[in-house]
Amino acid sequence: MFFKSSTIAVVASMIAGAAAHGTVDVFSANYQDYQGADNWASAANANSAVRQFPANTGYVAGGDIYNPSLISCGMAGHAPTPTVVTTQAGSYVNVHWKGSSGPDGNSWPHPEGAVFGYMAPCDNNDCTTFDSANANFFKIFQDGHDMTVPNEQGWIDHMPYGGANGAGLWGATKSMVDEGSWIVMQIPGDIPAAQYLLRVEHVSYHEINAPQHYPACIQLDITSTTPNGSPFPALTPAGQLYSPESEIIDIYQPDFQYDINKVGPVLYAGASNNGGTNARRRHHAEASH
Repeated sequence: MFFKSSTIAVVASMIAGAAAHGTVDVFSANYQDYQGADNWASAANANSAVRQFPANTGYVAGGDIYNPSLISCGMAGHAPTPTVVTTQAGSYVNVHWKGSSGPDGNSWPHPEGAVFGYMAPCDNNDCTTFDSANANFFKIFQDGHDMTVPNEQGWIDHMPYGGANGAGLWGATKSMVDEGSWIVMQIPGDIPAAQYLLRVEHVSYHEINAPQHYPACIQLDITSTTPNGSPFPALTPAGQLYSPESEIIDIYQPDFQYDINKVGPVLYAGASNNGGTNARRRHHAEASH
């Protein structure tokens, strides 16, 4: 028995240590912190509302953007977890990505990319039995490439390119350098009460015309003052979130321009899209009272 348990522990350690990109290790909602998920079938995953990550924490490549089992919640996230976290429409959710870079070795490693947030109502109002391959999403957050803001090198060991001489600030760079690998987004205040998947995604463009999609899904039970039976926002099936055109991006061209509104469905009109450092500070300020 000792040999077997030791072998399992070693294998688990090897798998966890194989992480090359990252996982969501913690998130906060309703003024509380909740544990994230591991990239292997750990016992702790059953107590997390975050769906499991693939063992190699790998990405969804362009050839799989039409596969709803993969692009919806990642290569291991289509299956549900038995845990759901309750929060309110209009509240903030803070999501932390534990990666493999930065001064402490725990920051998200890909600076050249955008950050997105999506939501999808779970069938039968039950995320704990919902296969995300059947998910239909609406976009609540996006942070792309801003040429009006200077680039930030920070601790990043290579220039996060984007246009001439690496000008402009990427959303992923901002979340890593300014916000410590946190992504902050607000749940729309006018959506009906239901259980939803919150899909948080980095898209990295460091390979020419080969974006790497890193989605993660969190199971939430949203309370709301919007009357029951009110329609959901316009929804897009998981396998139709992206198009061939949105995958053709070469950020190393001097005349490069990035139009985030051409990547994925349009931003929901009820989205505030005001995440970032200020939202996270507001969250913690409110939580302290």
